[in-house]
Amino acid sequence: MAGAARALKHLIRLAGGGALLLGLAIWAGYLFSWLPVHIVFGATLVLAMWVIAVLAFRAGVRQGFAAVVFLWGVGVVMFGRVQGRILPGPMHWVVQLAHLLAGGIAMGLGVALAAAVERSAGQQVAGTSET
Repeated sequence: MAGAARALKHLIRLAGGGALLLGLAIWAGYLFSWLPVHIVFGATLVLAMWVIAVLAFRAGVRQGFAAVVFLWGVGVVMFGRVQGRILPGPMHWVVQLAHLLAGGIAMGLGVALAAAVERSAGQQVAGTSET
């Protein structure tokens, strides 16, 4: 399980970083045609968060935190789907900033949970090899 957690941690960083970079470029007025790629990166980030949350639940690792990570992913998907319709006009930058923060928090939560699962799996392996 440590290997899966490590892979998911890297996937979260990669997908989140790609979504972040493309999102900033789109926000700045460039690469708007790449919006579908930004959405795929965001969906990959959320799917990886859900998978690591399920792994954490199954392993009994930080289950409350795993629930938060899973629910945050649900919130990110819902927010991403409607954010274009919230506060249209000159104040839409507030929604865009909130979207950026939600994605950044998603990355941090996912990486933190993946690291906890990875540590727990490593400790379990180390504990069983000593007996």
